[in-house]
Amino acid sequence: MTPVKIVGQQSGELQDGYQIAELTGLNTREGWPEGMRLIVRCVRPSRRQLKKLTD
Repeated sequence: MTPVKIVGQQSGELQDGYQIAELTGLNTREGWPEGMRLIVRCVRPSRRQLKKLTD
């Protein structure tokens, strides 16, 4: 696996704690443009998001 640096969208600073994966070869969505990559990330939810998960 190649290390990847994640840059915060708002701050522009490098961020730790993110996990990403490329799912391009596994994509079965209809209408997905040919050659477009599918990259996903997994992050720990914030306290506000955790509260909504249990509602």
